[in-house]
Amino acid sequence: MAFDDRRYTEDALIKQLSLIELHSKDGSALDAGCGCIEGKHLFLVEGLAEEAKGFALTDPEKEFYDELGDLARTKRKAIEGHEWEKRASGGLQLQCAKACENLRGHARKDCFRACHAE
Repeated sequence: MAFDDRRYTEDALIKQLSLIELHSKDGSALDAGCGCIEGKHLFLVEGLAEEAKGFALTDPEKEFYDELGDLARTKRKAIEGHEWEKRASGGLQLQCAKACENLRGHARKDCFRACHAE
């Protein structure tokens, strides 16, 4: 069976996106302070999306992968730059965020969501 670059890239993208979801839900990204989402998975999504553009069969497919790569890059940079801290207004959200640091699991995630709702 011949190696299928296009299928391999699609499969790898799905795996990386699934790992981002898993780490976001299981607490490892937030509670354990694991930096694998921004330090590994989003880099891989960005790179795989760039590769996938080369295998795309249609212009809309190329645009999809272009947008996916841009989204991964934008979110990675936002995480690296602590953008959530910059969104805190009037100190109230920042105080809430600091209070969230002492919580664990779902309570912590819910606290952060409440603090940073737009």
